[in-house]
Amino acid sequence: MFDQNGYGRLQLQPDNKNGILATHFQFELRKTSVTTFFCQSVNLPGLSLTPVEQKTMFNNIPRPSGALVPENLAINFMVDENLKNWFEIYNWLQECSDERDFTKYKPPSQHLNSEGLLFIHDSNNQPRFKVNFENLFPVSLSGINFQTGQTNSTYQYCSANFRYTVFTIKEI
Repeated sequence: MFDQNGYGRLQLQPDNKNGILATHFQFELRKTSVTTFFCQSVNLPGLSLTPVEQKTMFNNIPRPSGALVPENLAINFMVDENLKNWFEIYNWLQECSDERDFTKYKPPSQHLNSEGLLFIHDSNNQPRFKVNFENLFPVSLSGINFQTGQTNSTYQYCSANFRYTVFTIKEI
């Protein structure tokens, strides 16, 4: 049945009108338990598709290419006073490529064995989606800035970025 203007917009209304809440998530990084506990934010990475140009004698026509390019997984976490969670990522980065003599370096089979899980919860704070990141490894870790000019005590936060081979999303 169509509405007054004939477009049938009433039939296009979603069944669930609740928005997703930024605070309703749970993130698990199997290799770094302390970092996971202090995790404050995480992103669901975006994807991009690089088009190729089909040549014509008039205008080129963009066509989809075969490879999806995912964004990095980014997390922010509060740093604990023992720096344990910062060192978890720092040591993991060194395992991937030690900058001095490769004494801490481990082969990819040992440092690519981590799995990341992001649970996205619904408006009732119940897990609704499970996002699995396979073969996760860190590519960056932010520094920690200390300064004496602060008048109030504030906690320190860091960010880390990860690459992975693939991520999958399943409804729970």
